[in-house]
Amino acid sequence: MTTQTLNFKIDSQLKLEFNQLARDLGITTSALLNLFIKRAVDEHGIPFEVKVSNRPKRFDELNPILQKMWIEDKAIEMGLIEDDSTEISEKDFEEWRSFYK
Repeated sequence: MTTQTLNFKIDSQLKLEFNQLARDLGITTSALLNLFIKRAVDEHGIPFEVKVSNRPKRFDELNPILQKMWIEDKAIEMGLIEDDSTEISEKDFEEWRSFYK
């Protein structure tokens, strides 16, 4: 098997942590990268789940409707306002949900 060099840029702190991980596993960073690459090729994709999270990180990033709902939920939890929500039967819920599929 012939080998080739692969060069890429990486954050300095991340590189230090990756080097430590390889040491902790008892292998070289090259071997660890080769494991990842081999697995990606074998699976013909990224060998772990990749998610995009566009979930707001702060309250002020929520849209106004979600802000209002959050405030109302907290006020109910604190006993500041009465919980006037109505229970929905599972049958009704499933029926209504079917309209949105």
